[in-house]
Amino acid sequence: MAFNIASAGTSATLLSSSILLLLFISCSSTSLTNVLKSGEKLFSGESLSIGSYKFIMQSDCNLALYDNDNAMWATNTVGLGTQCRLHVQPDGELIIFSGLRRMIWRSETGGGFGKYALVLHPNGNVVLYTNPMWSIGELIQIKITHALSNSTSENP
Repeated sequence: MAFNIASAGTSATLLSSSILLLLFISCSSTSLTNVLKSGEKLFSGESLSIGSYKFIMQSDCNLALYDNDNAMWATNTVGLGTQCRLHVQPDGELIIFSGLRRMIWRSETGGGFGKYALVLHPNGNVVLYTNPMWSIGELIQIKITHALSNSTSENP
């Protein structure tokens, strides 16, 4: 009987993503420092954090991911506004607004209205869940897939 590890891995990922989403949505935002839910905002100077990673809405209006003091990713919106904040919209869109409500940046992930959760994971990946819609950790996923395919080819 053939076993397809890719489809098993995909099914396990989707199942775990769904379970995580339910857990995150049912928890209060004050109990989690690495999750931002639909309707919530990350104001200038505020951040999501876990381990050595920090996803911060900087005072210069740049949204950035840091591992310790090393910048890993950013929206490159430095100086485009003041008093900026990141909104998790009810349609799954991530939007940075200036204090004057001018849109500075958007993730272009908007879709159906529902419950969404922006999660900073312990490996530094930032994912917008309903099902994963937006991620800055594509290289991490490629490495995991490559490692899985190497381990299955070595152990027939």
